[in-house]
Amino acid sequence: MDNVLLALDDEQPFLDIIRRVAKSADFTAVTTTDPAVFKAALLTSPPTVILLDLQMPDCDGVEILHVLAESQSRAKVILLSGFETRVLGLARGIGQGLGLDMGQPICNRSWQA
Repeated sequence: MDNVLLALDDEQPFLDIIRRVAKSADFTAVTTTDPAVFKAALLTSPPTVILLDLQMPDCDGVEILHVLAESQSRAKVILLSGFETRVLGLARGIGQGLGLDMGQPICNRSWQA
């Protein structure tokens, strides 16, 4: 089974970094800023790991968590966001309640200029 990392974030430069890191860790990386492309990739490139931004212009991460649950995703889901730790923890709890394999969320506030 191939290791596939699927990432959805609204910042393309951040996705470029994710793609390079994933490649160095022998993952096939599918990255996008478009929720529709992300949803299609769930079917065409089933991921083993998902990196998900909670706040995007056209949808929010909680909506995507529901999509993942409906598709019965078995991927490890890691939330990446500038939201405070408490909000990330609540979103992680929602994902767990939906039956998703939720990893420890990462607050990227310190990465933002």
